[in-house]
Amino acid sequence: MGRNPDKSGHQGEIKFPLDLILSKETNLSMASIISFILITDISKRFGNQIQKKLIIT
Repeated sequence: MGRNPDKSGHQGEIKFPLDLILSKETNLSMASIISFILITDISKRFGNQIQKKLIIT
């Protein structure tokens, strides 16, 4: 009987870091996707501004 709480506690310890790692990976991938979208959006805006400036000059 004394071993059962130990085993369940141990399984919980194993599952918890895995969940954390998985959530971290998903957060990282989401962050990278968002940053990529932001970078492309910013570069498009700057590109348009540069093109307009080049056309003006």
